[in-house]
Amino acid sequence: MTHPTLFVGIDVAKTKFDVALLNAEGKYRSKVFPNTPVGHQQFLEWLTRHDAQEAHL
Repeated sequence: MTHPTLFVGIDVAKTKFDVALLNAEGKYRSKVFPNTPVGHQQFLEWLTRHDAQEAHL
């Protein structure tokens, strides 16, 4: 079984970063995270919830 390639775009700023995920169904999901260690952990958890741990960033 092959998995579709997922893509995540990231726009990084000093205090926050915006991410957009193109999922396997062709739909976009987006979210803004603080550019802090806590925000980075939240981003990893968000990727996990969307089954996108192996996405191309």
